[in-house]
Amino acid sequence: MDNSRKKVLNCIGAGKVGKSLCHKLKTHIQIDCIINQSIESADKAKAVIKDERIKTFSIDQLKSATSANFWMLSCSDDQIEEVSIRLSSTDLLRTGDIVFHCSGSLSSSILRENLSKKIGVASIHPLLSFNGSLAIQDSFKNAPVTLEGDNNAVEQIINLLEPLKLKPIKIASSDKSRYHIASVFASNYLISILELSHNLINEIRINDSDKKQLLDPLIRNTMNNYFQSGTVKSLTGPISRGDLTTIKSHLSELENMSSKWLKAYIELGEITVDLAAKQKHAKNENLSEIARLLKNFRF
Repeated sequence: MDNSRKKVLNCIGAGKVGKSLCHKLKTHIQIDCIINQSIESADKAKAVIKDERIKTFSIDQLKSATSANFWMLSCSDDQIEEVSIRLSSTDLLRTGDIVFHCSGSLSSSILRENLSKKIGVASIHPLLSFNGSLAIQDSFKNAPVTLEGDNNAVEQIINLLEPLKLKPIKIASSDKSRYHIASVFASNYLISILELSHNLINEIRINDSDKKQLLDPLIRNTMNNYFQSGTVKSLTGPISRGDLTTIKSHLSELENMSSKWLKAYIELGEITVDLAAKQKHAKNENLSEIARLLKNFRF
């Protein structure tokens, strides 16, 4: 990249992630163009980013956009390849420009397949839960962001993101999928488990306000224990104690409820047995009995 150029960033697919990053970066780099599926969507993104200098285009107007040092593709995963092909067919890319996407699961190789070797490629993934609110930016400081791709491109992007005070972590392209699966369990599926817990609580005949009071303190305390001590030391409950009688009672109750709940209980229970074995609180024979019960239980 020619360091004499004024640094400019264009964003294709400014959804939750793109809008949040552009809003935060706008005081440190010129955000020149927002290109979304429709001009209406691009205009809405511009309104959220709050920078009147931004030019907006639909993806069909891509060739009318202006060049930039950085091209951030924050579109959905299934659009990245098509967008990179469309971008490569324009005259917008110059030697040394950098194109990067924000997918958690895809590596930068999906860009390299379609772009000239004169263009730097990379991928970044801020490990934050973007819910559409720009308030998430308050959490940027010290939040990890994984990067992989061409060495020079990665270093340039680290410099670009430096004002956000994120914690850059370089990973291998081959590790991208496993990394993303881990983050899905830690974020998306964690919410799914909490939803399951709330569904079960809703089966109890108590006031709605009391239901929330039952679970919220437990959830907070569990997460605080995890942050302080990690998974092994934080595990409590019947499997941690080797309490076979309680597990039998739970399975019997769940047989009369949703099969999805029963299946989730069994499969999570099997993982929990392995975790409890690392604690060495329960007797090995008790954990073995629980493991056999879960494995052989029919639903």
